[in-house]
Amino acid sequence: MYIYQTEEYISKSGNKFKVELSYDECCGEPWEENDGHGSVSEWTNRSKKSGELILCQDRDMKRYYDFKGAVATARVDGWGAIIEGDTPGQRAYKAAMRDYNYLRDYCRQEWWYSTVRVVLLNEADEEIEGREEYLGGVECGYGKYDNYYMDIVQSLAGEIEYAINVENEQRHTTRCVPCLVC
Repeated sequence: MYIYQTEEYISKSGNKFKVELSYDECCGEPWEENDGHGSVSEWTNRSKKSGELILCQDRDMKRYYDFKGAVATARVDGWGAIIEGDTPGQRAYKAAMRDYNYLRDYCRQEWWYSTVRVVLLNEADEEIEGREEYLGGVECGYGKYDNYYMDIVQSLAGEIEYAINVENEQRHTTRCVPCLVC
């Protein structure tokens, strides 16, 4: 696991966390991992067919995006936002183009999948064993997903704090039960 970013996060309740981002090596290409994308060819050295766009290229090898097929799928499946004045064909075209650009950005390494690790720190800034949460398959990259990333950090830190609060309540309840019997 290659950690490419480490930072600190302080929650609203004042707890200090270490946040690590690493490349998620378990995720494949987005068109393989997720539904809702146009078809992408394997690497090939064949010529482009009608209705295809070049998604990425490495020397004489290329991957093609079936833009014509994506527009047809987008029209049938209702991809894209409904904008007043757009025909169903225009809506499908715009949705397929957004999908193409999204996948092209992935191929250009403008975004990638990461694993986010959040771990609670003690007063000496040491990690507290058993007080960590992970989430993989997180889209990250060059400022595009900063708000999304921070929402995930806050959520994972909140899960750790919630678990601590539940344990403290259970410990308190366990200690106080004998007092109620007396």
